[in-house]
Amino acid sequence: MSRRDHAKTLNSRATFTLLENVRAISAALIGRVIVEQPQNVDARRKSEELRSFLFLTAVMVPVLSVIIVAGYGFIVWATQLLSGPPTH
Repeated sequence: MSRRDHAKTLNSRATFTLLENVRAISAALIGRVIVEQPQNVDARRKSEELRSFLFLTAVMVPVLSVIIVAGYGFIVWATQLLSGPPTH
């Protein structure tokens, strides 16, 4: 192993150790232990994404469609009110 490779290995180990120490200190300051549960987090994230998708497709798209069409209709009505009906 060359000196450069050895230095990179030591540097990466030191960085990893530093990150672990920062994590442990922050967990101690918060007063709890950080426990990772990737399966639980993934399941929760999936259900949250599904709820968000359903909300966007079932509620927001129809509401925004009605608002856009109503806004366009109002603009046409106001224009015709001020300038008169369209001519042929």
